[in-house]
Formats: sequence, C-alpha cells, structure tokens
Amino acid sequence: MKLDRSLIHGIDRDDDRAALVAALCGYASQVGSRVVAEGVEYSDEPQRLRELEVPFAQGFFLAGPGRPWPELSPEATAAFEAAGRVPADRLRV
Repeated sequence: MKLDRSLIHGIDRDDDRAALVAALCGYASQVGSRVVAEGVEYSDEPQRLRELEVPFAQGFFLAGPGRPWPELSPEATAAFEAAGRVPADRLRV
C-alpha cells in the first residue's frame, strides 16, 4: 500500500494525518500488505513515520533520482540486519 505524498507532507505537525496513517498501517497489517510512504521531503517526517511504524519510505529527503543512498548509521544497519533485511546502501544492482 503506497501512501500518497499529500498524506505524508507535514505529517510531523498534523495529528489528524498521523492518525489516518496509523489506521492505514493497522489495516495493511491485518490484510498482509506492506506500506510505503512516498514524498518524504523534510527532515522531521521520517521520525514521525518511524513512530507510526511505517516500514518503508521514499522521497527526495532520503535519496533523489540517480543520487546514491546515504550511509546508514551502525544502529540503523543493525536494525535492518536484525529484521532480516538488507539496507539499501548495501544493495548491488
């Protein structure tokens, strides 16, 4: 399930949007879907999305088209590995 950028923009300052995202994440979990937030463009949005347990995100704040992924902190890398996932900065394509 992809959450449109119009829902994500300013989510760090909007409790109503956050409540809707939390509800959509709960629904996705119940039906076995994955959730990705699109349009993450500002520095405070990723933290709010983490708090809401949105597992995936994309947007210019994270990496623009053709721009390499930023290095992850050791803690973030460990969290990915503990979840059995490969951080994007280690993917080889």
